[in-house]
Amino acid sequence: MDDRMTTNAMQLLSFTPLLFMLNGYWMLSNRQMFSNTINSLTYSTEQMSSGHGFSQIAVMSQATPLFLIAMCMVVITILRVFFYDLITKWGYSISSNVIEVDENLPNFFKAVKLSDADWLVKENNYYEEKYGFAFTGKRARDQLDDWKLAKTPISGIAWYNLL
Repeated sequence: MDDRMTTNAMQLLSFTPLLFMLNGYWMLSNRQMFSNTINSLTYSTEQMSSGHGFSQIAVMSQATPLFLIAMCMVVITILRVFFYDLITKWGYSISSNVIEVDENLPNFFKAVKLSDADWLVKENNYYEEKYGFAFTGKRARDQLDDWKLAKTPISGIAWYNLL
């Protein structure tokens, strides 16, 4: 019941623009599609060469701008992954400040309704008995199982299940 899954997804998704650029370059530099170049076979047992390889990087084509942008993104990604501390020290990072957001929300365990806590514990027990896994940790389950009436309950949405 924290933000680890969101944080991990955002870290992995930060690499998608780079992969998109490289894939876009590979598609735009396809000679069979855009130059109508077909390498014929001498024998039927040969594998047809597409002529679409690393030797085409030096050839100027409609894919060259995408390749140059992708190479800049490769350099930026390498710097971001391996030299982040050095870049931050030199002042080339976006921000080194940690933003604290205080929405004045009560603690989850102080704001969950008794009926919702019972529902969560029973659902978790059902999944453990039926399928052999739990979707809440033991500490959270024990706290919810030994719960009393909340003074300021969360209502209106399916509370923290959205997180």
